Amino acid sequence: MKENTKKAFRWLYIVATLGVIVIIGISDPNIRTINLLEIISRFSLVWILLAISCIILYWLTDTLIINYITGYMYVKEPLWKSMKISIIGQYYSALTPSSSGGQPFQVVYMKRNGIPIGTSTCILSIKFLTYQLALCTFYAVGMLIRGQFFIANFNQVFWISLVGFAINAASVVFIFLVLISPPLVLRMSKAIMRFLHKLHIVKNYEKGIHNVEVMVEDFTTALGYVKKYKGKVLVTYLISLGHLTCFFSVSLLLYTAFGLNQYSWGDILLMQSFLFISISFFPLPGASLAAEGGFYLFFSAIFPPQMIYLAMILWRIITYYSNVIAGAGVVLFDEFANLSRKKQQKDA
Repeated sequence: MKENTKKAFRWLYIVATLGVIVIIGISDPNIRTINLLEIISRFSLVWILLAISCIILYWLTDTLIINYITGYMYVKEPLWKSMKISIIGQYYSALTPSSSGGQPFQVVYMKRNGIPIGTSTCILSIKFLTYQLALCTFYAVGMLIRGQFFIANFNQVFWISLVGFAINAASVVFIFLVLISPPLVLRMSKAIMRFLHKLHIVKNYEKGIHNVEVMVEDFTTALGYVKKYKGKVLVTYLISLGHLTCFFSVSLLLYTAFGLNQYSWGDILLMQSFLFISISFFPLPGASLAAEGGFYLFFSAIFPPQMIYLAMILWRIITYYSNVIAGAGVVLFDEFANLSRKKQQKDA
């Protein structure tokens, strides 16, 4: 019953986010039906299809990462099994705060594939590490190349994205501290937990410490494999860079689909990476509200006022709602297949 309530809440939340998008459209004085129809008539369908292709490539590269790590960590699996794990992870990440539900559900489904929990946790820990490194690399290189331009022309965006970068970089620093000295990380974590407990931010101190201890243990084990498979982890990191590029390219291709060309492709790509890093830890499912509001804030100077709302809708459909729809389909299919297998085993 409790699980059904959670599922109902998730879908109600999605409906609520759609309602927010409608409200944004109604309250935007630049939106007029005639303008929208005129803008839609000027769309380049080819670029829209390319944007959709990019999110499919995003899923495929995620599949490749899981399949590749599983291959050198455990055993080579069929690609379709890794794709199922990938899409299920995207689905539960989209429906849980700060994308926190993706990995636990992936561990559950990987166990169904016969992968031990400890091994699947290591696989996903390595995936997380290379993903965070790739994301921070994107931001750091972007700042080195175009930092002055963004500070001068998008000052507010720069400072917001810097906070997002600091949060993401902190997770990478945490992992490397685990590599250097796990006891030091535990002592620091306990001190932070005590402080947060006094502020009533952390309600259950013992549970918080236990979670940190489990996390440190998981990353310690995973980092042992990183040392063992340095070259293959480097390849995983490079694939992760391509994986993120596919996601960031959606905004770029939508910009082109509107017939716009004032800003370079590189600047649009970097702007999307700044938005992504700024909202990635926002504590609502799918970073809702932050994603829609962030798109308006970050891209309002890039898309004309009469186009920004439609651009935001298309971007959100392609990058978020497509994950929810595809994931829901895979989860339902897998549950029916699982029930069918159990019934056959019972009848046998």
